[in-house]
Amino acid sequence: GCYKMLTVNAASGFGSGGAAATDEYFDNVVILYHFDGADAATSGAGFADSSGNSHTATARINAAIDTDQSKFGGSSLLVDGSSYTTAADSAEFDLGANDWTIECWARWNADSIVTQAFCGQWSGARSFFFHYNSTLNKLRVAYSDGGNKYATPTTTWIPALDTWYNIAFCRVSDVAYFFVDGVRQGTDVAMTETIATSDDAFVVGSYDYNNDSPDQTSNWFNGWIDDLRFTVGVGRYTETYDVPTAPYPDK
Repeated sequence: GCYKMLTVNAASGFGSGGAAATDEYFDNVVILYHFDGADAATSGAGFADSSGNSHTATARINAAIDTDQSKFGGSSLLVDGSSYTTAADSAEFDLGANDWTIECWARWNADSIVTQAFCGQWSGARSFFFHYNSTLNKLRVAYSDGGNKYATPTTTWIPALDTWYNIAFCRVSDVAYFFVDGVRQGTDVAMTETIATSDDAFVVGSYDYNNDSPDQTSNWFNGWIDDLRFTVGVGRYTETYDVPTAPYPDK
């Protein structure tokens, strides 16, 4: 697809007070999962991509919609520490040297695995994956420019169980920014490389997969994910922003 190459320095995709009907950078949104569907569903509306790009998520193993926990919309995606979703690769996911943003709401059910992946493309031909490392007590982005690299914030953070957090990563002008509930984590971290292109699936809840069994068992997220948005061509945040009080807009 074609992307507007933009950089912004404050909140976008929601307005004053956190909610907005429109996203001025919606044309750059390549995936938007609200995970709004029927309880225990493993297909259907809950796995739709609201970006308009039709990157529908496919539930793997035990991944399912859960109405017991939700940040918005009455349901969320439950990945139980042994499950995930996939969406077929697309050229729209290619990052290169572009600015980009990945953000979602996450709620931990358990915190026993070292590498807890929210999403990414990291099976076979590697691009990136966004995760929490429970040994370092930090959010982290692994990425490849032909070799494996890591962007890691300078401060630690430990999530509490059964609590919703708005988490975000942005690349803006070759600097990596991490946020929890709108608050920046640490100081500038350089990210100057051109990120490799992957032809593998975009995965939520793990970083590696092999049909219905991941290739590795140490990379699961155990909990709930809601309102996941992937934006290519725009680094949305470089400073503290208002946490959204409504779902990310569909237009």
